[in-house]
Amino acid sequence: MTDLVVRRLLIDLEAPFERHWNGGDAFRTARFNALSMSFPVGEQFFIDSVKLGLKALPEGRREAMAGQIQGFIGQEATHRRIHALFNAQLEAQGHHNAWAGARRGG
Repeated sequence: MTDLVVRRLLIDLEAPFERHWNGGDAFRTARFNALSMSFPVGEQFFIDSVKLGLKALPEGRREAMAGQIQGFIGQEATHRRIHALFNAQLEAQGHHNAWAGARRGG
């Protein structure tokens, strides 16, 4: 596995964007909005799963994988943050994100 570099994405999501931002196509926009709304929950699930998996490894393997795992977690945390900013814009447009309160388990 190659080393993962955590990229700090400089995307301006403070400024409002068009309601049908995906080429003016309402259906494509809604499809990608729905995906974005689900991603933070999924990304957190990935992070939690990998952390648990790391703890389950034998100590020597855990030490060998720690850097790669931290890179993966950093990337997923960055993705989760960007989607959360994007989703906040969607909510400001009046969209309801039913995934926002979702938790894994129980």
